[in-house]
This record gives sequence, structure tokens and C-alpha cells, in this order.
Amino acid sequence: ANDYLGYFVELKEAIEGYGVTFRFHDDVPEIEFEMPLTVGKIDEWDTMRQCKHFANQILLQKAKFDSWFYFDRTASFHGKISFEIPVSKRNNPKYFYDELSVVLQFSQNKRFVRNGYFNWKLAAPQTCPLDGTWEVKWQNGNSMKIKVQDHFFLFLGQQYDIEIDDNNRPWFSWGIGARSARRIPKQISNMQILPGSIGPEVGEVLEWTVDVHVAGHDMTTWKRLTTPDNLGYKFSSLKPTAFAAYHVMNNQLNNDTRSVIPTYHGNTIWGNVFCQAFCVGLASYHFETDEDGNHEAYISYENPRTSEWPNLDNGMSIPSRVPFRNIQWNPERRVFKGDICWLEDQGTTWNGESKWSYEMQFNRTFLFIVSGTCSLSDRDDHQFGRDLVYVNAALEQAFLEFLCDCDVDQFLIESATQHASTRTLQMIRAVALSVESNSSESIFDFNL
Repeated sequence: ANDYLGYFVELKEAIEGYGVTFRFHDDVPEIEFEMPLTVGKIDEWDTMRQCKHFANQILLQKAKFDSWFYFDRTASFHGKISFEIPVSKRNNPKYFYDELSVVLQFSQNKRFVRNGYFNWKLAAPQTCPLDGTWEVKWQNGNSMKIKVQDHFFLFLGQQYDIEIDDNNRPWFSWGIGARSARRIPKQISNMQILPGSIGPEVGEVLEWTVDVHVAGHDMTTWKRLTTPDNLGYKFSSLKPTAFAAYHVMNNQLNNDTRSVIPTYHGNTIWGNVFCQAFCVGLASYHFETDEDGNHEAYISYENPRTSEWPNLDNGMSIPSRVPFRNIQWNPERRVFKGDICWLEDQGTTWNGESKWSYEMQFNRTFLFIVSGTCSLSDRDDHQFGRDLVYVNAALEQAFLEFLCDCDVDQFLIESATQHASTRTLQMIRAVALSVESNSSESIFDFNL
């Protein structure tokens, strides 16, 4: 087991961007969270659950596995941790978990994790009748499962809080606007949820309407799959992201694998990859040149995390790659224009959208997208630098070159003078500090 000591797991999916470290050098295996979990004191637990706030906080940095076993033949580790007091993530304190199951499968040489998963068991709440698992279905036929806990749920990265009005009817605000709406929509149900009840039973439906017209979303139905006493699990698969990147940065991968790592091209858009959330394949932009010198570009949805997104409006999965059409490139202004033609290329729409029209302006060294828009057919335009924050996926390689001549602060000042937004600068700084600290793990998920 000592062979596993010190190997770091960057689990972007299970811990939402915060790393964990597994240690196997003691008699009892242990997990350490880079971002500590939050635990409520026993005598404050009920109050905390009901009012949604922490009166006091206890931070859990490390936890030992209660039970575990290791299969040498398959090189796989299985472990379980039970939390006497349910825990939550500090950056998202509204979901609570009372158990964590982990499976790790190691490579044959025991040098990295090939695969695995985290299973967080959701703790049952004391109140909030709509807690549980629901299947949400829209008018366009799309459907998706959500988990509601403490009347809170996440959908496509957006947070929602369900409230009960004076007439015992549930409602929530979208939190974001829509192109066809002049104000933020409010979703309301006419079903009364009487005090002490749990609302619809398993298999029954809760109908919602919005108080302003939004094409394709005027009526939504929620079909109940579980009740508050049986919330189920939040499952996250573990892919060899940081491990693969670790070996790439140390020249320990073969040439075939190394060739798929994005490379930096500082004087042209072509050959570069730009990604959001440090994640290649999560709607990342790829600009390539074929053997005949022809330019092509596409959006990649090849990362497994896109499986959480809705299907196309005809029920089919999102394609792994979607090409840009009507491409225009102005090298003097460093402006790229192109269309994603959902209806023309896929024969259907996505979330009611038939076409996206892009305009992107890059900084002069092609490290990030400075500004631009993604114009949608039925919603507000998305602004680069604010709604869409994209940096070069080979930013680490670029920094290794740039930091030979300047330090991090100088580089950030230089980026700011090139009109990088605050959110873009935050991403750049995170990468720069990682490189400057000589970290052996990449901050990027290359989706290898």
C-alpha cells in the first residue's frame, strides 16, 4: 500500500473543483480534502437544517475509512466513510451527506488511477416537503433528473431555492433572464403543499407555470421519483485527469498520448484550444488546420461531464463535436466569427435554439478570449469575459515561456492591459501560481 502514498487526485466532478488526497501508509486508509467539509455541532444540527444557516462551523479536513478492502488481482480499492453528523461542502452548504463510498482502480504499475467513482449519500432533511428526486420535463420533450434538498437544487450550474407562499404554493425564481422575457421569470405551481404533508407521492406529478412567456418553458412538469426519506446518491465518476497530466508534464507518456495534449501557438488562433473551467471537452473551442492547410473549428462536448446536460430536443445525445459553419477569421483584429447550426447540421434544436452565432476577439498573444458574444435565437446573448470565460488550454506551457522574463504580478498587469475581465484574470492567476510553484499536477482536465 505504500506505493500509493503521495499520489494526488484532482476530482473536479465529485468535490466541485477541489482536490482530495488518498493516503494508504497507515493501518487505516485516509482521505484528505483540500477544501474542508463543514459539519454542524450535534446540538445545533436540527436548527441548522431548518433555518439553512450554520450557527457554528466545524471543519472536517481528514476522514478515515470505516471499512475497506483491496483486490490485488484487479488492483482496485473499495472504501466507505459514514459521517455521524452529515457534512456539506463549504462552497455549497445546502446539500448534506451522511455517507461516502469510494472505488479506485489503479493502473497495472500502480502509478496512477485508471478509473473509479465517488458516491455521496444524501442525508434526509427534517423539513421541506418537496425534497427528493424529481424527473423534470419541458414542453419540448427534454427531461432531466434533479435532486432537491432543503428546498435547494442545482440545474446546469445555476442554484435555485424553492419557497412556499402565503397560499402554500411552491415557487422559485429562475435567477437568470430569457431573451423573450423582459424580467427574470418566476416559476409557480398551483398545487397547495399543506403544512405537514410531503406534496405529490412517488409517481405523481407537480405542474409548474412561469409568470412571463418563455418559449418552450411556459409549462413544466416534475414527476416525483423519491420522497425526502429516500433522497438517494450523488454519483461522480473518476477519470484519469490530473494523473494523466502529471505524467505528461514529466514526459512519462508515450508519444501517441502526448500528441493529444493541447499545444500553445502565440501568433495565430490556429492550433490552439480554448476551454472554460480548466476543462477540455466541456464545450471547448478547437481551431485546427488539416494536412492541406484548410482551417476548421469545432466545439467539443467529449468530456464525460457533458452527460449531465440535457439531450437535443429530439432526445438524442449531444454530439461529441459540433463544427463551426460560415467561418471568418480577421488576423489583424484577431476576431473569429462562426455559426453553430443545430437545426441544419443535427436536424433538431437544442433547448429551443436552432443556431448560435459567435464573435470572439482574442488577446494579442492568444492566451484568452478578451470579448465577444454568442448570439442565441431565443435567449439573451452570452458575453465573453462575463458569461463565457475561456483561456488557452495550453496556458501552462505558455507560462513556462513567459515567466522566464517576468513574474506573476507583471504578467497579470500585462493581461489586464489587454482588457482581460476580472473572471478571466482569476483563471490566469490560478494557472500562473500553479506553474510558479512547480506543481507536478496540471490544473487542467485534458479529458485523456
